Amino acid sequence: MTTALIYDPIFLEHITPANHPEQPQRLQVAMDVLQALNWLERDGLVQLAPRADSEDDLAAVHEREYIRKVETAAR
Repeated sequence: MTTALIYDPIFLEHITPANHPEQPQRLQVAMDVLQALNWLERDGLVQLAPRADSEDDLAAVHEREYIRKVETAAR
């Protein structure tokens, strides 16, 4: 079985409010554990560089109307 891991240190710069579950420390601990267990070198693990999603990628999990609203809000 193959498992893909998409990671970049820039993910640690994603800052959220204090009570939000997505915290840089949580990601750092997860990566530290994977490294300590040598799981990053395991057979079947493929490490991929992140890339920007296309609108079609996003539309696989979000309504296009929602994508438009987020695009508008981000401007």
